[in-house]
Amino acid sequence: MSLRNTPPVKIYGDMRIRAFRVVWICEELGLPWELEHVWPWSDKIYSLNPLGKVPVIIDGDAQIYESAAILNYLAEKYQDAAGLHLVPKPGTKERALYDQFLMVIFLDIEALGLWTHRKFIDLALYSSNSDLMNDLQYIHIPEAASPAKVTFERSLKILAEELKKHKFLLGDNFTALDIHLLRDLEWADALDWLTGNPDESVLRRYYDDVRIVPYEWTSSEHGLCLRLQAAEPDVNKRLGCRWVLGSKRFHQRSNPQRCPLVKRCRLQRVPNSMLCV
Repeated sequence: MSLRNTPPVKIYGDMRIRAFRVVWICEELGLPWELEHVWPWSDKIYSLNPLGKVPVIIDGDAQIYESAAILNYLAEKYQDAAGLHLVPKPGTKERALYDQFLMVIFLDIEALGLWTHRKFIDLALYSSNSDLMNDLQYIHIPEAASPAKVTFERSLKILAEELKKHKFLLGDNFTALDIHLLRDLEWADALDWLTGNPDESVLRRYYDDVRIVPYEWTSSEHGLCLRLQAAEPDVNKRLGCRWVLGSKRFHQRSNPQRCPLVKRCRLQRVPNSMLCV
């Protein structure tokens, strides 16, 4: 059953951070979506989420924040119609394992690892010079970097053991867990936290199999070198292109002939970006 005629899910956030997870699962489901670029801690996002964080979605009369809750909601609501199995059914052993690993990703890998580094190293320096974050004055604590990385590595090893046994985190089938973990691995890779990890080869095999595959236009004939942002749907519409994201499986089943310029594109690794092909 196609969901293409379903009213689009309205997504508020930024494609370079967690809103990308929401867009990715919408594409996996074949679910229409619209993105409004909104920064965290802005007046607009505070009107939608009292925590001031992104992403937030509106789907009919449902208004939901926190990316884990959003992905679970969208998958559980639409996956049967899409013929997919992105989140296991409640009350099953598979769902218990899903929730277990989801907590490891969000609490240990992300909150105590990556996000601790982000708060006390990166955002601490940024917030002192930003009106946008003047009510979130993080304290610069360089000493936080080391324990954050230790927590990240200890928790990631648990998941790496699963990836030694299976292609994906929950077995041989791709699930929403892989969307969450892949974005965190990209974040960790940007910090150079994967290099030298005892399980680096396992993690990079998984990372390469499932990661987002970005593209960039490089057409001298059209004078076009276009890195699309989600806030520019008019450009996307004008070119007759579609957003391409998600895993390699998604790319393999997409139709590149939809875009007349696709033959003049080249694959290029661009971390934390969303490009159009």
